[in-house]
Amino acid sequence: YNNLIDDYKWTKLIYEASYNFQPITGEKYHLYEGKEQPFLSLINPNEWDKKHLGTFKLLNNGKWEKI
Repeated sequence: YNNLIDDYKWTKLIYEASYNFQPITGEKYHLYEGKEQPFLSLINPNEWDKKHLGTFKLLNNGKWEKI
């Protein structure tokens, strides 16, 4: 039950985040803390100095999986 709730919270946070691209199913994306809201990026956490919230993969069912 707790895993299901966590999955829902992460997916909701990502859908509310800002991003300027169309995510592709199965690809990895990185969620970072932004000034006003979180944002999703293709840039790896070791490539810049932003607060990394997690790395995620978009599943076929529209859910985001934390990896």
